[in-house]
Amino acid sequence: MIKRKKIIILLLLAFLVSGCSRNIETSDDNWQDEVLFASECGLDGLQCCQDSGPECIYGQACCVDPNDPKLTYCADECVFGSPNTFCRAEDPKCDEGSVCLNSYCQKAGGDKQPCYKDGSCNGGSVCDGVYCVECGLPGNPCCENEVTYKCVSENNFDESRTACFENNCLECGHSSGIACPEDPFCNSGHLNNNNTCLKCGNYNQPCCQEGNQCPGSENLSCQSGFCL
Repeated sequence: MIKRKKIIILLLLAFLVSGCSRNIETSDDNWQDEVLFASECGLDGLQCCQDSGPECIYGQACCVDPNDPKLTYCADECVFGSPNTFCRAEDPKCDEGSVCLNSYCQKAGGDKQPCYKDGSCNGGSVCDGVYCVECGLPGNPCCENEVTYKCVSENNFDESRTACFENNCLECGHSSGIACPEDPFCNSGHLNNNNTCLKCGNYNQPCCQEGNQCPGSENLSCQSGFCL
């Protein structure tokens, strides 16, 4: 009889423990769901929640884009026109020094910032499409107002060299790269072949056009256009 009571008590304890474990797991799942939900909407700067619960979790206001009602975000107050807020419905869309881009007002004129409405930028930056960039760098527009250079590395004849091609600074003169527009067209040890720079002068490479056509070795000579 005593053994039977012990067995019953043990079974009851096992049932209670398993029930608590399920409650803890459920609580953990709910907590994780709440974090996932909060990371998608309802927090400062994020879109307002629409499906259930409050639009903004911590009592902030739900700000609606006056130009596109589908766009929203949570903020302490809905004041538009300043940087990182929605653009106003009427002109001026943004405060002075900012422009309206992709529904938001953004600071303009600086490096990697949007260009001003008239296409200008601050300082030495130039407008490249939508954004201001530093002129003269590889891949960026050539410098138009600089007296000394259009591209910052245009005089690095045997290094990383750039030149202005159709108002863009591009690398040139290196192996398998485009020839530069002015002499020397290619770096030392390279041959200008149909506007492409190829390595030359070593064994089984094209002969260089310079005085010693195979400078890679005294034992090489130019034969049929190749150093052998």
